[in-house]
Amino acid sequence: MRERIILVSILTFLLTSAGLAQQPTSRVIPFTDLATTLPPKTIQTLRAELYDAEKVGRALFTEVRAVEVDAKGFIAFNLGSGLLGLTPDLFPSGAARFLDVVSPSTGISILSTGRIALTAVAFALSPGPRGPTGAVGLPGPPGERGPQGPVGPQGLVGPPGPAGPAGPRGDQGPPGARGPTGLAGPQGPPFNPGTVVSATSSNPVLTLSNSSGAALNLSSNGGNALEAHTNSTTNWSLLAVNDAIVDRRCIRYETQCVRWETVCGYYGCCGFWCSSWCCLYYYPRCAQYAPVCVEYGDFRGNALLSMGNFAVLQGTKSAVVEIDDGTRVALYALESPENWFEDFGSARLENGRAVVYIEENFAKTVNTEEDYHVLLEPNGHCNGLFVANQTPTSFEVREAHDGNSTISFSYRIAAKRKGFENLRLQPVQMPSPQ
Repeated sequence: MRERIILVSILTFLLTSAGLAQQPTSRVIPFTDLATTLPPKTIQTLRAELYDAEKVGRALFTEVRAVEVDAKGFIAFNLGSGLLGLTPDLFPSGAARFLDVVSPSTGISILSTGRIALTAVAFALSPGPRGPTGAVGLPGPPGERGPQGPVGPQGLVGPPGPAGPAGPRGDQGPPGARGPTGLAGPQGPPFNPGTVVSATSSNPVLTLSNSSGAALNLSSNGGNALEAHTNSTTNWSLLAVNDAIVDRRCIRYETQCVRWETVCGYYGCCGFWCSSWCCLYYYPRCAQYAPVCVEYGDFRGNALLSMGNFAVLQGTKSAVVEIDDGTRVALYALESPENWFEDFGSARLENGRAVVYIEENFAKTVNTEEDYHVLLEPNGHCNGLFVANQTPTSFEVREAHDGNSTISFSYRIAAKRKGFENLRLQPVQMPSPQ
């Protein structure tokens, strides 16, 4: 708060020489630039009060007047400009006095800084004309060093440096991927629909292959197109493997030298008295280049279920992830009785408010015209956060209790999948084996 000290000349009476009538001094105290809590550019009826204490105390003098509030919320007036004015006995020697300005209707102070202390200073008898300005005093000691300023903006990116020298030859890469599949064998006899193929050995009951098209294509006009059953508790009832896909494959190649040879770079005279010509300087030269894998990645293949639903009965839907020690673990899917899509993000609260726009592509997959959920998590101290307004494209976050914090926060938005808004715990009709 800005401390304001008002210097007030002691109200007194200036006496002339003996026998002359006494002449009173001014009975008013001017006040200017008093900061208030009033609305700017208004005219207010206020009560000026003179107290003998900074808090509570006795009101020694009061005066009601109309005061104009300027554009900055400041006021100015002359205390004691009424009919009676101020009297000298209000300011005895050694006494402290405080000014307050209140609303007559509520009695609450409208000064931004609270009561203002009035400090008495000595007065001059019969002051003469102002003398010349004195010499400039010695400079005071330097003030304390101010706080460090904010970090400046990032400079421009410099030009790229020259390319470094070629590195040494790398280790031999792993074997290449499996070669193409050989030619298909001759066409077998036609399969008789309804025929049951069975075997008792450990070999496959039925093996199908095709060099280019689908190895198996099934269709049905009413029943199940494919059923898979097993009596084993450890094997899969249905296992599909794409042999063209391996656990590891190269995802980035570079052309490198795979075979070097030594060639002569300079021939010259040699032998006794330059009796022959020979190579004076040899250098290595690449004799064969080849693509070499410099980065490997895991690849397991893709699966696509087109125009249908995927369901698991008495089991789980999980992703299998290989951790550092080579162990494969299952991570399970989060289930819900309705079709919800979720997105996560973070934003920043400025002076207690923030507007977050829903990511465009995510918004195209969900129906934000209906109610959607937003969960908030502040990343700093505040009075709490809440969602003040939701639209199909954005939502507004505010701090509780009219707070004005500036902090970052995280959010989680959940909205119903577009086209599946009304599905909830749908009954499932299990197909019967045929």
